[in-house]
Amino acid sequence: MAEASPIQHRTRRGVLVWTLLAVAVTTAIAFDALRDRPRLPPPETEAPVEMPPTDRAFVLPSDPPDLPLGPHREEFAVSCTICHSTRLVANQPHFPQKKWAEIVHKMVAVYGAPLAPDDESRIVEYLMTMRGRPE
Repeated sequence: MAEASPIQHRTRRGVLVWTLLAVAVTTAIAFDALRDRPRLPPPETEAPVEMPPTDRAFVLPSDPPDLPLGPHREEFAVSCTICHSTRLVANQPHFPQKKWAEIVHKMVAVYGAPLAPDDESRIVEYLMTMRGRPE
């Protein structure tokens, strides 16, 4: 390929300079036009729409806990169903007492279950009647 002459370099440079100048002038004119246009007032805030009272009541289905009878059942229902459904606990494997004690202690130590140490042993006793396995 042949090298461009100095005149061609100046011509290309001149075209580039004029193009950039045209873009700069056009941009300045556009921004000036935007600056001088009237501003729209902010939209008025509307008051929240109040819903009319209804005479209908919604009845949600009741699904009472299905806990087997056993010692400390009520304490288990009050303490453990804060976080767990009764079905979750009922679907656990049959663990030995040592494993249930570890699980209950973990709920207290790691997750902050509101149980005193004596309560932990009572919960474990109920879990053993519900899902326990002899060691």
